[in-house]
Amino acid sequence: MAKFEMGDKLKLQKQAEMSDYALYNNFLNVTYQAAKKKGDQFAKNRLVSEEHLQSKFNHELKFEIQNYRSALCAKLEKFTWELRTMQDQLDALKIKLEENNLKRSELHNKLRFYEARILKYESLITG
Repeated sequence: MAKFEMGDKLKLQKQAEMSDYALYNNFLNVTYQAAKKKGDQFAKNRLVSEEHLQSKFNHELKFEIQNYRSALCAKLEKFTWELRTMQDQLDALKIKLEENNLKRSELHNKLRFYEARILKYESLITG
């Protein structure tokens, strides 16, 4: 499960690093995405140009991109928190495993000690 989430996290990081132009056209431009899925040969005509995105009259597009980036950041924080939680759980399990291994070796040493004692007493009895 951690590998799957890590892949999702890397994908989200790459999306967050995209330019506004690439982010909008690849994820938010619904008309372009729909035309591309249909196999429309003129789908590229529906791409929004970088100049159009940078225009001072496109507050809605900029707001939409900003909201999408905020959602990406929230998802990234969620994945980071989940991965950190999993790592903490893994570290706790490693500590428990080491403790159990120490107890096991301690019990094994005690077992050998008592086996040696039993053999000694048996030899005294049969002696």
